[in-house]
Amino acid sequence: MFVIELGETKINPYYLQAFLSSDLGAMILKNIYISGAIPTITLDKLKRMIISLPPLEE
Repeated sequence: MFVIELGETKINPYYLQAFLSSDLGAMILKNIYISGAIPTITLDKLKRMIISLPPLEE
């Protein structure tokens, strides 16, 4: 289990939750899973995940 701590001056946590729940976010997460009996995401792959960010004002 990982905890993602956010710098709220860089990203709105509600945006991140909405992004990861979107079709694009789900596709990105699916691409970093390691297949097995229990799908897993490694810390290294999580750190390398790219998230599209609009300006914070939006």
